[in-house]
Amino acid sequence: MKTSARKPSLLNSMGFSAILGTALFAAAAAALSRRAEGIRPARPSAPAAPAEDLAAFLPPAETLPDWIPAASPSVFTPKDLFELIDGGADLVIEYGFRRLLHAEYRRASDPGTRMNLDLYDMGTAEGAFGIYSYERGDRPSNEEVGDEGVSLSSSLAFRRGRHYVKFETNDLSGTTIRSLRPAALRLASLLPGPPGRLEILELLPREGLVAGSARLLLHGPLGFESLGKTWLADYRRGDRRGTLFLCPHESGEAARAKMALLAEEMQGRWAVKSAATSLSGRRLEDGETIRVRIRGPFLAGITGTLQETEADGILEALPAESRR
Repeated sequence: MKTSARKPSLLNSMGFSAILGTALFAAAAAALSRRAEGIRPARPSAPAAPAEDLAAFLPPAETLPDWIPAASPSVFTPKDLFELIDGGADLVIEYGFRRLLHAEYRRASDPGTRMNLDLYDMGTAEGAFGIYSYERGDRPSNEEVGDEGVSLSSSLAFRRGRHYVKFETNDLSGTTIRSLRPAALRLASLLPGPPGRLEILELLPREGLVAGSARLLLHGPLGFESLGKTWLADYRRGDRRGTLFLCPHESGEAARAKMALLAEEMQGRWAVKSAATSLSGRRLEDGETIRVRIRGPFLAGITGTLQETEADGILEALPAESRR
């Protein structure tokens, strides 16, 4: 995988407004300067798969009043996705991407207002959750669309089953995005397959959990390259906060090996104490703490400002013999 594909926002690479804050994506500042230019049409590409396979699930015209197609929908596959998402295609593919339908619209009453709709088939519910949560970042879900959704003034995205969908517009007022909610709800109802139920999310202890904060990262979660594929969720206790991370492995032995790599990576930046099945540390720079345990096939930990007893309570609430 190309290193450059790990961090930039997929939205920013196309010149779109970002779905989440700028903290995770270095390209956000550049994207802000391009907003006034509107949405940049995708470079033309010969569809590698029949557009009608996914086009059947586009919102009906009655749910998009005052919108006119600006071009014929295009379908992208792993082979040519980089033509639409320059710099981020590799990461999307790592999440399991199969196909994407890209549709462009303009407002009939105001042709300068543009809207793009991207419908991803990610192959699995986990893949759809992964790319949705990556683009959403630390911003909790705030839309009841599909399995979960998130919106800002110029964008709305949601996941439903194995699909990930996003609407984006060059109207920054929020009016256009609010008007698109009926279309998003209708599209979510049309998508085939069961809802995107993820068993691993059901393992998360509920007390103190920040609703809609779960996410799946494949590289460098919390600044630790050694962790690899990691599920995360945020917790709050008063003004104290923590981020729970779960790294799935084939066995407890493999999880312990990963914990040893984590301890090695922390050297020089954290004061670390480790045992056979646990690790604790304090970051030298700011005093932030970390508590790590082996829980069945998971390497589980919490980093943040929670008290030790609070962090340990969350970790102990995880099933000791959970399935991956």
